[in-house]
Amino acid sequence: MSSNPIPLKDSRPEAWPGVAAGLAIFLIAGLMLVLAEIPLEAQSAPWAESLRNLSFWTMPLVPSTGLAIGWIKGFPRWSYPYVPLILFFSMYIANASTPGLTFLGYPTFGRQLWGLRAFIPLLLGGVIAWLVTRSFKPFTQFFTQIGDDWTLGSFALSGTLPLVIFIAYDEMDRVYSLRDMFVLSALMLLMALIYLRSRTSRGHRLSVGIGIPLILVYTAVSTTLFWQSQGPGNVYIPGMIAWTIVLVLFYLSPGIMIGFAKAALVNKLEA
Repeated sequence: MSSNPIPLKDSRPEAWPGVAAGLAIFLIAGLMLVLAEIPLEAQSAPWAESLRNLSFWTMPLVPSTGLAIGWIKGFPRWSYPYVPLILFFSMYIANASTPGLTFLGYPTFGRQLWGLRAFIPLLLGGVIAWLVTRSFKPFTQFFTQIGDDWTLGSFALSGTLPLVIFIAYDEMDRVYSLRDMFVLSALMLLMALIYLRSRTSRGHRLSVGIGIPLILVYTAVSTTLFWQSQGPGNVYIPGMIAWTIVLVLFYLSPGIMIGFAKAALVNKLEA
């Protein structure tokens, strides 16, 4: 998990320890997605409850740990998805309650909203990283490296894909959605693996430029087909298409914005 500066164009593939660290968050998030769709008749099983608790707590704790380690090491490529995920997950949980959730066997907040408590892991990760480095320079480097390589921005945002998938499949038939959770988890892992092991900037562009839209389109089409099967009035196809396009543009926005900025700068210099 090297902290060496990331070259602007081609680069060596991430070493396997870094690949494992980069894939870990998608593996954990995929496990949470799968466990959330276990059929209701199995929900009350002790093993299912224990795994759900474990998968939930790993979602804030592992990304905050990845943020801290990434900060300390100067944000190597593998660490990028951890930062948006812990931020967006904290924002999501802040407005949610988790009845039945326990920590080391003790109930948490029942039906109370998490509120600002949801940001504690994020703050802890940042504080620990700052105490070790005594510098905000690594965090500014996080953004400057995206300016040098826009695919890092899209790869970072890909860490929030599990949240999009979780929301999209809410209140669907669990037998139907469980299959998709396996497929989508595999696609996220494959995209991250190809990205981290690519030797060229072209490989990085193709992995996020194809992988992210594929995951979003699969999610949109599959959920639309399900709700369509429940009744034609349940789906507004133009709206689904519009939202999918918006999401794809959002995830690829680092490349789009940087492309416009560079074109504007070139035009200004040539004028």
